[in-house]
Amino acid sequence: MEAPNYSVLPIIDLEYNPSPAGDRLLLNSPCEVCGDHSSGKHYGNYACDGCAAFFKRSIRLDRHYVCKRGNPGACPIDKVLQNQCRACRLRKCFEVGMKQEAVHPSLSIADVDQLLALKWLPSLTDIVLP
Repeated sequence: MEAPNYSVLPIIDLEYNPSPAGDRLLLNSPCEVCGDHSSGKHYGNYACDGCAAFFKRSIRLDRHYVCKRGNPGACPIDKVLQNQCRACRLRKCFEVGMKQEAVHPSLSIADVDQLLALKWLPSLTDIVLP
């Protein structure tokens, strides 16, 4: 009898980490912005949910922040101090390579109503709002 031929699959290093937001399977790759646990690739880079949401809000709302120290890029950005200076946090998002063009524009209720009126959308069930 011939021995079975098993394929060797790559091992993905994952960590199980229950959180208040629900059970999450987190990658052992840290957030490239603040160093906290990454929840996966967001906008081209490994990022935590907090940094991904901050980047998305900043782009969608076209935010322009001013560095608290007056020296953009000088403020430390880590998982403890990530919220201290928004200008430096956004700058670091861009420095690590997060892509502005990867942020999809959001649809407002008014946008949806207009698309429905123009019959570009057959029904509300055809779209998913953020």
